[in-house]
Amino acid sequence: MEGFILLNLHFYHLCLGFLYLSEENCAFTRDHYCYFAELPIVKVTHQEVVNNLQALTCQAYGFYPKEISASWRKDGEIFNQTNSSVHIAPNSDGTFHARLSIQINPKERNLYRCHVEHVSSNEKVIKWG
Repeated sequence: MEGFILLNLHFYHLCLGFLYLSEENCAFTRDHYCYFAELPIVKVTHQEVVNNLQALTCQAYGFYPKEISASWRKDGEIFNQTNSSVHIAPNSDGTFHARLSIQINPKERNLYRCHVEHVSSNEKVIKWG
């Protein structure tokens, strides 16, 4: 068991030393390899659509690894809308971007928040509609 712990510490120091990362930016796979975890940059945009509705779009970009959780909240409660899902795609630099859109009544825009969670941070990123 000591060898297993030393192996973890070895990769941990390799991650911190070689990539000059802080502990928060160093994550491990199940194989105990360290990789660089990039924080997502999150922004919310809105656009007029048909029938006096607005499309709210939450975009997270520049993050790594690929796994990310994003949701819309209305007054703090998870807001589910038909055909609303997180679409994730790769960027040319090896990071990823995600997009989540909903249609809303523009008079209620200030009630909506986009919540994003990623392994690169212990805190949620919250952006207003």
